[in-house]
Amino acid sequence: MLFTGWLLVAGSARSPAQMPAGWCGMDAMQDPESEPPCTRGACDFPVNRDPWIPNSSSPFFTIRLRFNVFCESGGSGCLATQEQVNAQVAVLNEAFQDYRIRFPTPPETVFINSSRFKHFCSNTGVTCLCLSDPPELCGEELLMKYYADDPAHKLNIYVVSPEGVAHNIRGIGYFPWWPDATNAAGGIIMDASVVGGLQCGPSGFSPCLTLAHEIGHNLGLWHSFRGVVEVPTCGPCYESALCNGDCSDPGCDARGDLCCDTAATLDLGSCGPPAGEDYYCSYELWPQDEAVHRNYMNYTGDGCRDRFSSQQTGRMRCWTCDTLGGWIVGQDCNNNGMADVCESPDCNNNSIPDSCDIASGTSPDCNGNGVPDECEEEEAEAACCLPDGSCVLWTESCCAQAGGTILSEETFCETTQRACCRPPPYEDCVATTLPCCYAVGGTFWDNKLTCASVNCPSYERPPLDP
Repeated sequence: MLFTGWLLVAGSARSPAQMPAGWCGMDAMQDPESEPPCTRGACDFPVNRDPWIPNSSSPFFTIRLRFNVFCESGGSGCLATQEQVNAQVAVLNEAFQDYRIRFPTPPETVFINSSRFKHFCSNTGVTCLCLSDPPELCGEELLMKYYADDPAHKLNIYVVSPEGVAHNIRGIGYFPWWPDATNAAGGIIMDASVVGGLQCGPSGFSPCLTLAHEIGHNLGLWHSFRGVVEVPTCGPCYESALCNGDCSDPGCDARGDLCCDTAATLDLGSCGPPAGEDYYCSYELWPQDEAVHRNYMNYTGDGCRDRFSSQQTGRMRCWTCDTLGGWIVGQDCNNNGMADVCESPDCNNNSIPDSCDIASGTSPDCNGNGVPDECEEEEAEAACCLPDGSCVLWTESCCAQAGGTILSEETFCETTQRACCRPPPYEDCVATTLPCCYAVGGTFWDNKLTCASVNCPSYERPPLDP
């Protein structure tokens, strides 16, 4: 895994090459030559993102986590207790619940005895300064290689104590479009000082939300200030102050963090909107909406951030299903490697794809068109005479699919059945109702309950062609 840039805690816009160390170790380098600009995959486009924006009836995505808490080699000095990990997950569930994402409680937690990796040093820097190890023997690559557990099916979180060039880092995540997102080189590295429940922020009593920020990265979110701070100034991905969060300019959806409902902003270090103007490109004042500085993907303090935007939520759910489906807790009814909540169509919104509902018999599909009957457009029902002589109330399309004969509208199935001699193509005797017998041109025996004593006429067949 290669991290080629560090992000700012606060400051004005500058090129990535000028960025000093900050608390989030995500890669800030962009490729301005990408086509189309700024995007990394299908979920970056509104036409794919927006259908994933949840509502109150959308299914929850439950994402597996595994906390790898490091201790000294002798087992002492573990960087977090199980209670702290549980409290951290409670904070995560509070932060994500309105967006229909949650995490299992209690979380899977292991305690790893390794002084080398407890005192973590990233080798993203020029040199490695922890425990006198050379670069090839320290850093995130080796740590994850040794301790990642089933990364294709769970998000591994490594709780360490950063040192050396990494001492300012509070978290390092991994974007879902990167090739190693679901193998041993993926996951999140977390500074133990910001892992817990309500002991973070300037007051020491605020929710610990750094992990919510890093999980946002892992589920497909950029920093909300990406369009100003992390891309070439006034380039194709730059968000000027004209991108004010109201989506009136559709071009704002294709720049910056690729969400037009997050206004252009600086990387804020305080709980307030950015001051001044965009004196690089638009010469307009920076947007002042509080959503700018209260977004989880900004750098404002833990006591300030409290939301994702709707489009950010759509991105997270889209990217999760696109590349991280193995992390989702749930069934895979058709064994295609994709969680059922990610499958479509799901017309009845029961978190099971329609094809599985039909195959299991949970939802009938009388006309065989792949759409559960309860999701079909309203169609009038009438008496349907089936080939076996039985009668059911059905729609005309379902009756035809079953090879039956539909009677006129608003008819019903009579209960009185008698013997009926049916002409070709049946040439048989069945017990059925008078309307069903006459519908096929049959002879109805009003005084015969069964066919046992009925002699049906034989029908002459036309001679075969010589």
